[in-house]
Amino acid sequence: MAGWFGEVGPVRLGASGGIEAELALGRTTTAISEGVEVLVGWRWFELGGEVQRYDSLGGLSFNKAVTTTRLINDPERFTDISNDYGTLAGRLSVSAGRVGIHGGAWKAFKVRNGPGDFQGATLGVSTWW
Repeated sequence: MAGWFGEVGPVRLGASGGIEAELALGRTTTAISEGVEVLVGWRWFELGGEVQRYDSLGGLSFNKAVTTTRLINDPERFTDISNDYGTLAGRLSVSAGRVGIHGGAWKAFKVRNGPGDFQGATLGVSTWW
C-alpha cells in the first residue's frame, strides 16, 4: 500500500491504494487483491471507506466445489475454491495518541464467482509510528 496523509487546519485527510498478491504454496489457487481507501479525520475521530476487488487466478470454481461428490470425496474440500468479488467497506476509528479502535462493516457489491451474500463486520485495535 502507498498513500498520502495531510492536514488542513484541524481536519486530517488521507488516501491510499495498492495491490496485494496472494500465493498459495502447494495449492492451485493464487489471487490478486486491489484496493483504494480514503479517510477524513477530526480530533480523535476518523471516518473512512474502502473499495476492494479480489481476483483469484486458477483454482476450483465455487459452483463446482459444492457438488455432492466433491463434498464427500475430497479431503481438501474448500481449500482450492476460487472466488472473484468486489467489496465496499465503511470504517469509523476513535484514537488517543498512537492507539486507535476501529470498527467497520463490509459487503460485496459485485460477485463474479462465489456466493452473492459476502458481508461482515470488523472490530480491531491499531497503532502507528
